[in-house]
Amino acid sequence: MNEVSEKSKQFIYDLFGFRIQLKPGVSYTYDNIINSITIGTVTEKICDRLEIDPILLLKHANRIAFHKLSEEAIDLTEEELTIASKYAEEPILEDTTFEDVLIRGFLSDFPNEKGYLLDTFKNHFRKKNGDRLNVDDTQWEIEERRIEKIMDELYEKNKIIDAMDHVYLKKGTSLTRIYLEACINYKKPIKTPAGRIVSADFKPLVANLQEYGQILKEFIGDEFTSDLLYFEKETNLFFLIKAYFDLKELGELAKDKKFIKYYTAFSIIDDIELRNLFLSKYIYEARRENNTYYKSDFTSRIGLCRIFQIIYIVIPFLSEFIKDQVTIHFEAQPDKVTITDSKELEEFLKVKRQLYLYHLVSEGCDNGSGELWPVSDVLTLSTTISDNSSIPSLESINTFLGLYKATYGLRASRRKNQVDFAQMIMSDFERLKVYELQDKTHLLDIISLNSVDAFLAQLAAGTVIDDALGSKYDDFEGLDDEEFYELQEKASEKKRKGETSE
Repeated sequence: MNEVSEKSKQFIYDLFGFRIQLKPGVSYTYDNIINSITIGTVTEKICDRLEIDPILLLKHANRIAFHKLSEEAIDLTEEELTIASKYAEEPILEDTTFEDVLIRGFLSDFPNEKGYLLDTFKNHFRKKNGDRLNVDDTQWEIEERRIEKIMDELYEKNKIIDAMDHVYLKKGTSLTRIYLEACINYKKPIKTPAGRIVSADFKPLVANLQEYGQILKEFIGDEFTSDLLYFEKETNLFFLIKAYFDLKELGELAKDKKFIKYYTAFSIIDDIELRNLFLSKYIYEARRENNTYYKSDFTSRIGLCRIFQIIYIVIPFLSEFIKDQVTIHFEAQPDKVTITDSKELEEFLKVKRQLYLYHLVSEGCDNGSGELWPVSDVLTLSTTISDNSSIPSLESINTFLGLYKATYGLRASRRKNQVDFAQMIMSDFERLKVYELQDKTHLLDIISLNSVDAFLAQLAAGTVIDDALGSKYDDFEGLDDEEFYELQEKASEKKRKGETSE
């Protein structure tokens, strides 16, 4: 958040009441920090308006903020990795060195590190395909060389080489990247462009989702968050399979195009648990509205405004607040290192601060249960499709394909137009100098509403999403990504001209 002034940051911290209330003498650990974070009345009022428990929201916000920090802290450049390697034995804490943190955050190019990931896929392939290949050693060798080639290409594409010729690959997302590359290599549907998805892809997509879940559970263990979120960002499959089962239960409401459009809108929320929280609330409120004259704030424009404030202001700034507090604590610690070169000392302290931050915040990003809890319900439900205990109807498959195309269209539009709602909100915030005005919360609403309106316009623009939800699938088949983007832009322009002429 370098583009946000310190004055604005401090205003946001105060407005939302962020505090870390650690008692004197209590050590800075993940558990102690997360249990001492509090929020103020403005944040609680947002929750009240949405009828969401503020304690539950704080739990999700803390988890997301800490994970965001761990991702940022381990995002080291070649120069920073060179410093970290040079001072590998330097302690960060009494029992933790630079090298310990690097081992936690990166896969090296050493045979044992790279080999573990390679063996993961080889073992999975043998277990899954043993019957089909009749345990033919020649065929095994061919398939294993194919997997090794995928691994080598992944390393080449994503590796970081420091000045000492050490090769690193970030652990978080590495397994998912290999799995997605393998799916593409084996021509398995996983990231199929919207213009090429067909009904025959439905079951293979479900099977690939289950296969990925199994690999993640067996071979990642507790540290699956980065991989899982990356997979969902690239595929949206957990969202789509959840939608498939949600809509099957909703009867006539599932045929309401406005309801499905708003349901689709929640796919922009990256965190799966927070998204599920909002989706459950949205379904509950939409059902109430459908059966009575009741009108919910949650399903309104102002409701979206509150949700935007949570995901694009509260959570990012909570993450920034935690980083600031941990940095203050780090800089207060004595440092015994003797580096005479002032520039190298500055770089050393910067790297040490990042590794200290990563070590501290990543402690709690693991899952001790051994279960893929954010998506375990979806994986369980999806087995009813693969084992044929639940036979999908043509209508439900068409609905799934429509949602696939709609979410794809939404992602395509955001990528094409490079819409960053957090950046949009904060640019307006800085431009209007909200921290100098009297009615600060009201102005914050207005600024958030500007982004909500931009999002709603994007959601409504053109007929690509409309047609996807209306089952007009033939219009898109055979189109590549660029053709799909062009079609969406033409449809948007056509709609704008139609609105102008009315």
